[in-house]
Amino acid sequence: MAGKGRRDSKSSTPGGSRKGASRKGGAGAASKRSSKPTADDDGAGVVARCVTAAAACVRLVGRGIGLAWRNVATTAFVLLVLAGALGWAFGRGALESRVAAVRGGPLEVLVDADSAPWRLSHLNEYGLYPAEFAMELTAGAASPDPFDQASLERAADMLTRSGWFKSAPTVRRLPEQRLEVSGPWRTPKALVQREGLLYLVDGEGRLMFMPERWSPSPVLLRVYGPELGPPRDRDGRVAWGQPWPGGSVQHAVRLAEYLAHADQESEPTGRGPRVLDRIVGVDVSAWSDTPEGLLRLRTDRGGLVVWGAPIGEEPGHEVPVRLKLDQLREALAMSSRWDDAGRKISVNRRSLYLDDPIGADGASGG
Repeated sequence: MAGKGRRDSKSSTPGGSRKGASRKGGAGAASKRSSKPTADDDGAGVVARCVTAAAACVRLVGRGIGLAWRNVATTAFVLLVLAGALGWAFGRGALESRVAAVRGGPLEVLVDADSAPWRLSHLNEYGLYPAEFAMELTAGAASPDPFDQASLERAADMLTRSGWFKSAPTVRRLPEQRLEVSGPWRTPKALVQREGLLYLVDGEGRLMFMPERWSPSPVLLRVYGPELGPPRDRDGRVAWGQPWPGGSVQHAVRLAEYLAHADQESEPTGRGPRVLDRIVGVDVSAWSDTPEGLLRLRTDRGGLVVWGAPIGEEPGHEVPVRLKLDQLREALAMSSRWDDAGRKISVNRRSLYLDDPIGADGASGG
């Protein structure tokens, strides 16, 4: 038994001793690590505390900057409002005085002569004053208020409806209370005489307004006696800028332009007299007598020359236009004028033909 006891003691003692030593050694090591930190553990803690402190500083600085920016913005806005209020208070009187002075000043209207196909002053020789008319109309319609653009548009519309411009002119402000008018002007070509009234037209037979105070020169070619009256709008008023209805006026103006061109061509060669120097107008009172339309010329001696159909629309029984022109020159030659008062000459036949006196067919006087 003693021996058995020893085995038990021997077998249990080492095992018990190892286990006790193991528990003791583990507890002792843990106790030593918690009470005595190493150098690595001390560095990590310091870094962590520094990072935490730095983050806190950043947050504090950010809050400070945000508060400062809001204060600056608020202060700037308040100062801006105060400056505007003070500026308005002190500058309003001066501004109102300046605007009142500008609005009250007279307007000076200038006309851009370069936009016209002819010298504006040249028409003064014929008793026509388009530049003065445009200036008066613009000055009456436009406001001296430098901020009133609507009145300039109104003035441009009135100029367009006068018939003197092919399309809407431009009316713009210049410094020192001046206005400028520019645009595509129409060129007056003839006066249409009907029922004792005179109407100014361009090469297309479009009406152009003519003030009553104007006294057109007799040099201006006239178109006598159109069957139809001037164009009118829906309210019955004369429609300036619109073509004369019927076509006779347009063909009369075209004939006059052809004769003028023929005169220019004949001047260097000396072929006969200037036709238009002896023609005072084109008579269209008998326009409906023929299917093509009948044109006649009135001379400065009271004669009547039957030209015939419009240029380019001659029927087969009429001579060519060039032969008509040659016979017209012959009839109006200085040495043998056939166009004394009461005579009617036809140049649309193969040879000159002296017809009945003018009074026999009741030629219209316009």
